[in-house]
Amino acid sequence: MKITYYTAAVVSVEVDGLKILCDPWLYPGAFYGSWYHYPPFEFDPEEFSDIDYIYISHTHEDHLCAKSMEALNKDIPVLIHKFKSPFVKKIVERMGFNVIEIPHGERYNLTDNVHFKVFSSQESSESDEGKQTAIDTYCLINDGKHTFVNTNDNFIENIESELHKIKEEYGDIDFLANVYTSASCYPQTTLSLSGDELEKEKNRVTKWCYDRSATLIKALNPKYYMPFAGFYLLSGKLSHLNNKRVNSCPYEAKQYFEENYPYSLKNNKCIVLNRGESFDIKDGSQSKEYIHYSYEEKQKYIDDFLSNIKFDYEKKDPIQDPIGETHSFLEDCYTRMEKHRKRLDFSTDTSVYIKIDSDNYIYVSMNGGGCYFVDKKHLLNSDKYVTMEMDLRLLVDILKGPRYAHWDNADTGSHISYTKKPNIHEKGIYHVICYFHS
Repeated sequence: MKITYYTAAVVSVEVDGLKILCDPWLYPGAFYGSWYHYPPFEFDPEEFSDIDYIYISHTHEDHLCAKSMEALNKDIPVLIHKFKSPFVKKIVERMGFNVIEIPHGERYNLTDNVHFKVFSSQESSESDEGKQTAIDTYCLINDGKHTFVNTNDNFIENIESELHKIKEEYGDIDFLANVYTSASCYPQTTLSLSGDELEKEKNRVTKWCYDRSATLIKALNPKYYMPFAGFYLLSGKLSHLNNKRVNSCPYEAKQYFEENYPYSLKNNKCIVLNRGESFDIKDGSQSKEYIHYSYEEKQKYIDDFLSNIKFDYEKKDPIQDPIGETHSFLEDCYTRMEKHRKRLDFSTDTSVYIKIDSDNYIYVSMNGGGCYFVDKKHLLNSDKYVTMEMDLRLLVDILKGPRYAHWDNADTGSHISYTKKPNIHEKGIYHVICYFHS
């Protein structure tokens, strides 16, 4: 069994004459243009001409990239979890692929010797919140001799009980590909943090992610583990945020694990690979020793190239009448959101204000109090609030509905800036607001 690393969460697994490609994000510009690979990834179609299966874990653009899928052979079957909703299946089928849905934890035989399993983080979760909000999946490949586990973007909270079951069934886990960092827009887009507060939060969350990842590694106790997924650079007008992000590279994660867990992870070898290099589980060999990039070259790439990127929404004509452009959407948006807020049984007296110009906001109640335009004075008189600010052209696309743009993608792409009073993360707000669209 051989693991090849390409970029981000993109890996391939070669086993028993088959090659399975996981989460092909092969072109830059995910999340409305803001996410770019680093080191830069140049897609070569010939490199992926021998793929037998594609595994898609979830719909985030760094895992299910429409442009990347368009470039791949449509005869390759796509493996996904059998979700309760056919949403993911329909997306992939519209791209021209045949989809194989696999129920949570059930074996799917790829050959006589190799089976594949996919697990839903939603079905794995023991918390009500996880069952409502988790969208990711993770997979396992076994050839009777070796076991490979890819946990994608899943930290341990939603999948711990299932990991123990996997460990009981398969015993020794040979190779784990695991998340280690945050792909979130926090803290870099939180305007209410001072410079010192932002740096403190960046360091706190970085350590928190590393330590959660270490807990997951210890739970499965693999012979080898590879920190991967979630590493990217921001482009365009957001490129100045790169040094404020909680987003370290795999090599930095390796250094942290080896320095901070010298005893509890001493029997687990950390693997870091350059683009296109591979690791053979059978003999424990790496095709080439990892060579780390230069931080000076990385900054030059940001300054000379990434900072000059223009997002698609920036190429549209400016909106001249903000209130007029957004007013017609509000009733439908709020009705939809309220329906889901009640379904999720979420309520808070923290007010949400969506900025539309220097003096006006859309007020959105998170406890049934309505939705309407207010001026800045209304905001100043509020004790608990979150403001959301973005390019008005992107906001209008979001309000139009998911076919045009979506809150979650805009948030993940760092296109939305936040001011919080106080600086408390109420997860339910950001989940519920995703339904605020036509």
